[in-house]
Amino acid sequence: MRRGAAGTRPVRNPYRRHAGAATRPGPTRDACAAAPHAIHRAAPSMIPMSFAQQRLWFLGKLEGPGIAFNVPLALHLAGPLDGFVLQAALSDLLSRHESLRTCFTDAEGIGYQVVLPRERAACVLNVVDQAEEELDDAMRRFHSQPFDLEREIPLRAMLYRLAPQRHVLLLLVHHIASDGWSWAPMLRDLAQAYAARLGGQAPAWTPLPVQYADYSLWQREWMTQADTTDSDVARLVDYWKRSLAGLPEQLDLPFDRPRPARASQHGATVQVRWDESLASPLRQLARDARGSLFMGVHALVAALLFKLGAGEDLPLGTPVAGRSEEALNDLVGFFVNLLVLRSDVSGRPSFRQLLARVRDADLDAYAHQELPFERMVDIVNPGRATSRHPLFQVAVILQNNRDALFEVPGLSAQARFLVTETAKYDLTFEFTELFDAAGRPDGLALQLEYATELFDRSTVQRFADSLRHLLTQVVAQPDCSLADIELLSAQERYTLLQTWNDTAHAVPNATVSELFGAQAARTPDAPAASEGASTLSYRELDARANQLAHYLRSLGVGADQRVGLCMERSLDQLVAMLAILKAGGAYLPLDPNYPEARLSLMLNEASAMRVVTRAEHVARLHSSGVATLVFDDCGQTVGHLPQSAPPMECHPDHLAYVIYTSGSTGAPKGIAVSHRNVVELAWNRRWRDGAQQRVLMHSPPVFDACTYETWVPLLSGQHVILAPPGRADLPVLADTIVRHQVTALFLTTALFRLLVEEHGDCLGNVRTVWSGGEAAVPRVFRELLARYPHIDAVNVYGPTETTTFATCHRVLAPVSEAPIPIGKPLDNTRVYVLDDALRPVPVGVPGELYIAGAGLARGYLQRAGLTAQRFVASPFGAPGERMYRTGDRVRWREDGQLIYVGRTDHQVKIRGHRVELGEIEAVLATQPGVRQAAVIVREDQPGQRQLVAYAVAAQGAALDASTLRRALAGTMPEYMVPAAVILLDALPLTINGKLDQRALPAPVFQPASGGVPATPEEYALAGLFAEVLGLQRVGTQDSFFDLGGHSLLATRLISRIRSSLQVELSIRTLFEAPTVAELALRLREASPITRKPLRPMRGGA
Repeated sequence: MRRGAAGTRPVRNPYRRHAGAATRPGPTRDACAAAPHAIHRAAPSMIPMSFAQQRLWFLGKLEGPGIAFNVPLALHLAGPLDGFVLQAALSDLLSRHESLRTCFTDAEGIGYQVVLPRERAACVLNVVDQAEEELDDAMRRFHSQPFDLEREIPLRAMLYRLAPQRHVLLLLVHHIASDGWSWAPMLRDLAQAYAARLGGQAPAWTPLPVQYADYSLWQREWMTQADTTDSDVARLVDYWKRSLAGLPEQLDLPFDRPRPARASQHGATVQVRWDESLASPLRQLARDARGSLFMGVHALVAALLFKLGAGEDLPLGTPVAGRSEEALNDLVGFFVNLLVLRSDVSGRPSFRQLLARVRDADLDAYAHQELPFERMVDIVNPGRATSRHPLFQVAVILQNNRDALFEVPGLSAQARFLVTETAKYDLTFEFTELFDAAGRPDGLALQLEYATELFDRSTVQRFADSLRHLLTQVVAQPDCSLADIELLSAQERYTLLQTWNDTAHAVPNATVSELFGAQAARTPDAPAASEGASTLSYRELDARANQLAHYLRSLGVGADQRVGLCMERSLDQLVAMLAILKAGGAYLPLDPNYPEARLSLMLNEASAMRVVTRAEHVARLHSSGVATLVFDDCGQTVGHLPQSAPPMECHPDHLAYVIYTSGSTGAPKGIAVSHRNVVELAWNRRWRDGAQQRVLMHSPPVFDACTYETWVPLLSGQHVILAPPGRADLPVLADTIVRHQVTALFLTTALFRLLVEEHGDCLGNVRTVWSGGEAAVPRVFRELLARYPHIDAVNVYGPTETTTFATCHRVLAPVSEAPIPIGKPLDNTRVYVLDDALRPVPVGVPGELYIAGAGLARGYLQRAGLTAQRFVASPFGAPGERMYRTGDRVRWREDGQLIYVGRTDHQVKIRGHRVELGEIEAVLATQPGVRQAAVIVREDQPGQRQLVAYAVAAQGAALDASTLRRALAGTMPEYMVPAAVILLDALPLTINGKLDQRALPAPVFQPASGGVPATPEEYALAGLFAEVLGLQRVGTQDSFFDLGGHSLLATRLISRIRSSLQVELSIRTLFEAPTVAELALRLREASPITRKPLRPMRGGA
C-alpha cells in the first residue's frame, strides 16, 4: 500500500485521455488513498477472516466439502534432490507464512482464523516411487481430495520419484490461503529454504513486515468507515451502488442443459492458442484506444457474448491482485478481490466504440477496486440461489502474475499448474500473454473453463472458434457495428442455410380434388373412409362428392369462394368437404359447439357465401345472415345430379380451406391455405413408409391436424377411420383404434400422454404415432417405446400457417430426460433460426424460427397488415419468396435438429429471470404419483405475477401440494419454484386437445407476511428468525431472505439453531426452506448434534 498521500497516484492516470475528455462521475483520486496502513499488530484472541476468506468459508459451509478451490502446482525437478531437506524447507515455509498454518472455525455463526503455533503446524511430505505413465492419475487422485479447513492446514505436498534424479513435487494449496500472486514468493522462499538447509543452515530471510492476520484486522478496521458519510469506504459503496444498479441477475447463455438447483462446480477446459498475427492487431486496437490488452480481450469477450444472445448489459467478473500495500508483496495469502465489469453493448456500437466503453468502465472499476466483493453482493442484494455465482457468471482474466520460479543450484525446475476439472463460474475466459525466447510477444493462449453440468465440450470449443473468428472480423473492420458483424464462418453459414435445408422433392402441380379423382380412378373399390360399421369406397366417396359439387356450383360456388362447413365428424362431413373443393370453393370448418357470436364472426369475416350444415345446427347460424345448405334436406335433389366431376375452374394456388385460430392471443384470424399447400403436405416422402394404411381421424375439423388425417390417406389410396362424432372420450378413442386396427394417428401432446398412460393397450398394433402441439414429455415417449419398440414415434412441430407440419423428429429408445427435438424440416420446407436483424445465429444459440417453402399459407384472410407482419420477405431464397415468422424461439443442435426453447412474444420473466415453463412441468411430472402437470404465470392481482403449478394424480395415488412444492424446491432454482401447486382431477383441455389455461383455477395465496406459530418448533424458529434479523416478530410464512437475510445472517441463524435447539441443519436447508413453517418441517428430519462445537484456538504467531 502507499507510503503516504504524497506518493499516491490515481489508478486511472496511465490511461487518462487529454484533459478535455469527458469522464464518468466518481472520485478524481484513488478512493482508498487515505486508508490505514496494514501494520503488524497484536492478534486478538479471535482473528476475523478477511472478506475474501469469509466468502470461500461460507461457500464451503453451503456446498459441503469440495475441490473447486484446490490449487495444485506440479514442480518437475531434474537433478539430485534430498527429500529430508525438502521436508525441512516446507517447515520453514510454514514458519514464515502464517496463512499456510491457519485453520478456520466459527463461533455463533461467525468465522474466525486460528493461526497454529509453529511447533504444531506440519506439512508432511510423502515420497512415493511413481511410474511416469501413471503420474497424471496419481496427481489427480491427490489433488482431488477436499480440505477440512477446521482441522488441517491449507497446504499439502507429495513428492513423486520417477527416477533417481527426476522428481515431481506436487504442492496443493487451498485458495483461502493463497492466490495467483502468492506462488512467486512461495516458491522463492521454498527454494531459498531448501538451499539453506542443504548447506546446514536456517534460511536467512528478512522478516516479513506483516502477516495475513494483520491484513484481516486492518481490512475490518478500515471497513468500519462505511457508516461515516464522507469516508473513503462510503464513497466506494456509493460508487458500486450506482454502478451495479439494475444489474442482470444472470446471463442467459446458450446452455446445453438447464441450470440445476445447485451448482456442482464440476468443470473442464478447452485450450487454444492464437499466434501473434492475431494477437498483435488486438493489442494495437487497445493501444489506439489508450487502453490495455486486458481491455481488448474484455471487449472481445463481451462482443462474443452479445453475439451469442446474452443481451446488451453484460456483467463480467475479473480478479485484481488486491495488494495495494508494498508490505503485502512478498506475503502468501488470499488478497485477490473480484470486480464486476459491466459492458454496455446497446445502441449498435462498433468494436472500437465498445472498446472505448469498456476502457472507461474498467478504469472506473479499477479506481474503486478496494471494496471487497462481498460488500458488493450486499449492496446489490441479488436473489440468493445455489445454482449460480452472484453478480456475474462469466469471468475474463489476463494472467500477468510474476513468474513462479524455484531456483536452486544443481536443480532445474519447471512449474505447471494442473487442471482440476472444476469450474468456479459458468464460463471463464483466461488469457495468457506469450513471449518467445527473446522476450518478444508471441501470441495469446486461451483457456476456457466451463461448468460441465451446463455445457458440452463441443459447445465450448465452438465458443472458442467463434471468438477467434470474431477477432478476425473486428480487427479487419473495427468501425462496423457489432450487430452487423458475421459470427458464422462461410462453411457454418452454408450448413445452416443450405445443407440442413436440402429438402427439395417433386410434387404434382395439381389440386386436391384432381389428385383425389385420380386416386379414385386407380383404386375405386378400396375403402376410403369408415365410420362405425359404415364404409365408403373411393368410388362411392368420389361419386357422392361429385354430385354435391354440381349442386354447389349451381348455387354459385366457385374458385376462392368460402363455404362454411358446420357439421360433426362423419362420412357426410367428409363428402361435403370434398364436394366444396370439387366445386372450386374453399371450406371453412366451423365447430357446431362454438358460441353463436363466434360462428357469426367467422362466417362474416370470411365472406362465406353459403354454409353447409345439419338441421339441428341451423338455428345457431341464423344470426350470421349467411344462407345455409342443410345437408339432410338436399339428398333427393343431389341424388339426381351427375356422379362425374364438374369442370375444374381452380388451380393449385386457389384456396382449399380457411382455418381460424383459437383466438387465445386476441381476435380470431383466418389462415388461408391453398391446394398446393395441402398437396405439399400429403406428398411428403415421410408418409411413404407403409404405416399410413388406416389413419385415425379424431381431430375437430377446426384443428389443422385434420388436414393430415384427411388428405394424407385419401390422396394415397389409404383408409380414413373416423372416430365417433363429438369429443370422443379416451375409452371410446381406444376402442376405435383397436376395433378398426388403426395403424397411424396424430395426438396432441396432452392427449398422447393420457392415452399412453391410461389406455396404452390400444396402441399394440399401431405402426406410427405422431405427437405435437406442445413441448414433448420424454417420459411418455420412453414409456411408449419401452412397451412397443416397433412403433415409429415422432415428435412433430408446425404452425397452422405452414400447413399443419413443418418439422419432425423420430424418437428412438433409449429416451433421456433431455428435451426432445422438434426435428428437421419436411420436404420442400426450409427453416431458419435468425436474430433480430434476420441473420442466422450459430448452432446452440437461441433465435426466432422462420419457416419458408411450399407449405406456407397464403396469409391471413382479410388481414393484409397482419399478413405482411408475419409473412416476410426471405433474404435466403428466390426473389419474391416469403418466410413465416413463427414467434417461437429455437436453437440448432449439432446434428441439424431443432430444439424448441420457448416463445418470443410471451416470454415468461419472474423477478428478472427468464423462465421456460416446460422445464418446471417436466420436473413436476417426474414426481411420484403425478400423472399430469402444467405450469402457468398468473397475474390475478395487478403487478403480482406468480408461477402456479397444477398437478393431476395418477390412479390410486395421493398427492400433497406442499410436498410437491418442496420437491421442486429441492431440484430447481428458487426463482423457478411455483408460488402454489394446485391439485386437480384433470387438466382442462380445449377442443383441440390443448391445455385450456383460462379454465385453470386461481390459487388462494396467504398474505405476504403473517402466520402465527402453531407448534413448538415454529415458536422456537420464529424467535430465532426475529433475533438474528433484528425484528420484533416474524410470521411463519415470512421468507428469511425477503426480510433482509443474507448469506452471513443465514450462517448465524444456523449456528443459533444448532446451539439453541441442539440439531444440525445445513445452510442449504435454509435456502430450500426459508420460512419458519418450512424450516420447522425440516427440523423433524434434522440430526441431533453429535460433537461439541469447535472453539477458537489461541496461540502466538
